[in-house]
Amino acid sequence: MLALALIIFLQNPTPARISFCAVGDILLDRGIRTSINAENVDHPFAKITHFTNQFELAFCNLECPVSAIGKSTGKIYCFRADTNFFSGVQNAGFNVISLANNHIIDWGEQACLDTRRFIEKKELFAFGAGKDQTEALQPLIVNKNGLRVAFLGSVGAPLKNVIWPITKSGPGQATLAQLIERIDLVRNHVDYIVVSMHWGTEYEHIPRSHQITWAHALIDAGADLIIGHHPHVLQSIEIYKNRIILYSLGNFVFDQRKLYQRQSGIFSCIFKKGRIDSACFHPVMINDFQPAIAQDTLFEVIAEKVNAISDEYNAVFIKKNNQLFITDSGCALYFDVPIMRTKIPGLTILVNRSSVEMYDSCGLLHDRLILQLDQEIQDCCYTEDSAGIRLFALIRGADPQCGDFLGQFRINAQGITPEYCIENMKYRFWKILTADIDCDSVPEICIGAHKKGTLESSVNTLILYRWSGANFHQMYTSSKKLGPFVDFLFKDIDNDGLDDLISLEPCSTGTYEATVYQWLGFDFMKYRVMITGLKQAWLSNCDVKRLVFTQ
Repeated sequence: MLALALIIFLQNPTPARISFCAVGDILLDRGIRTSINAENVDHPFAKITHFTNQFELAFCNLECPVSAIGKSTGKIYCFRADTNFFSGVQNAGFNVISLANNHIIDWGEQACLDTRRFIEKKELFAFGAGKDQTEALQPLIVNKNGLRVAFLGSVGAPLKNVIWPITKSGPGQATLAQLIERIDLVRNHVDYIVVSMHWGTEYEHIPRSHQITWAHALIDAGADLIIGHHPHVLQSIEIYKNRIILYSLGNFVFDQRKLYQRQSGIFSCIFKKGRIDSACFHPVMINDFQPAIAQDTLFEVIAEKVNAISDEYNAVFIKKNNQLFITDSGCALYFDVPIMRTKIPGLTILVNRSSVEMYDSCGLLHDRLILQLDQEIQDCCYTEDSAGIRLFALIRGADPQCGDFLGQFRINAQGITPEYCIENMKYRFWKILTADIDCDSVPEICIGAHKKGTLESSVNTLILYRWSGANFHQMYTSSKKLGPFVDFLFKDIDNDGLDDLISLEPCSTGTYEATVYQWLGFDFMKYRVMITGLKQAWLSNCDVKRLVFTQ
């Protein structure tokens, strides 16, 4: 039993995945203030915390500054929350906070900026407001569980350029062109882009034409998910080009009392490498300022409404328990997205699970390579040279008895050409990247794998390949000098031109330590321990730039 427990502990936490949920507006003032003062800071979330805390990333729109400073702007509806009130938001699991709304500046520039600082000091993620429009519209990039997710927030029409001068500190108020520019800035460097839009007309269930125009343009530019808020009611859910648009998720913690203002919902999904899985809408009813998962008749009423307002937007809902799975007319319960994107002059390259595609500047298909029906790309990386791009892909077949493939593809203006494919019968591959460990300016191919078919399959192995043109040569397989590990990456720690191996290794205490190894030309040598006591089995969950050497 002890040996088995150790094997399970050593297993790499693949595949890369993030559980995600999103809600609409959270207000911590007015009626909510009264409720908190009468009860406690957790009271508004008491009936929903058990649900929202299940997710690794949980998004909300914070509809008020949280600060002890600033000066009221004198608006009719002018909100501000006490700083201790925010503990309820944090305790409910919300850790991705949009500040791009018309109330974040209710107490002026100082309170707005103080709110962002306050949230970030709690080691949570805040975006959508800043000292100027450059900072307010700067995409927030979250690294977690082997994936990179970018969040971008803005106030949209009809509020944009009305609520606050863009020359002052405050929320992002972007034009459509500016949002597309920001998406293009990060598109090839992240797995997912989530755009938060504070837009639309209050108390209308159907989006206005400008919302639809903007949403489609943002998806066309490369956004993967759009989350809307501000109308204080639910709006349509749309499936457009295999992407989900939530035009408005309505209120969440709010003090409005009419029935249609209290009908709400939570969106949830699983972000995976190349796929949005299990997209769901969870009907929510707000009673006495407390949101709760809707049951029985309340569930049916909200589900019927969501179906009705989404009827013309290519969204299909499949009821199961107290949730509505979101799909389209094809009824698939997942939405494929590219595993990797990159560009060469005049052409965009998309690597999908089942194909590699090239598009010209007009969006027309230039070339496509389709894998065999039972094969899927698990992960990939690439290098650039004078001949174009060389793509290295980990390919898995449906038959668990077969080995995984390392494939190489040459990509240039002429098209996509498969050059070489190695089948490794012993291993399952789970991660691939490139690194120059010997300073010869030719990156090595570095693969994380584990043996299959025996109890030893949980012990991870590092395999390195040299390559020249279309040829591969295996140069290294994990030796005893490399400790058991659950994740790895390569980084030039000493700025000497050599990429060092950073290995995340389990400790007897149940935590992990990041250990650095240097390449000796034939094997790795343990160099130093960077940090100990890590609780997450992913290096991407740590800010590696901030890791320091232990003594």
